[in-house]
Amino acid sequence: MIEAVGVVVPAHNEETLLPGCLTALFRAVRQVSVPVQVVVAADSCTDRTAAVARACGARVISVRSRRVGVARAAGMAEVLRLTASASPDAAAIWLATTDADTVVPPDWLERQVAHADRGWDVVLGT
Repeated sequence: MIEAVGVVVPAHNEETLLPGCLTALFRAVRQVSVPVQVVVAADSCTDRTAAVARACGARVISVRSRRVGVARAAGMAEVLRLTASASPDAAAIWLATTDADTVVPPDWLERQVAHADRGWDVVLGT
């Protein structure tokens, strides 16, 4: 059973689109019954991306790579650090990611957790 969820949003200069993304994401978070950590990996931002993310309720880490894969990996490492106390078994932590310009549906995480609880290892797409 999934005991915690972590969501990573890599972002580079996304202050305009990020609020819509995070509003939808936090709506999806409210649909699951386990603790959820939302981490925005602000990558080489020169705008207010980090401030906007914090104002929306996300945890923010700063990355200076200009590479989405590096930002996503750094965010995942932060999620695993944050969820370590929720479950000593890393397999009980579901890792999800979406882009800063994406608006996820309300049941986005709920469906993923349900699939994970049935033994799925990966869910791609919506």
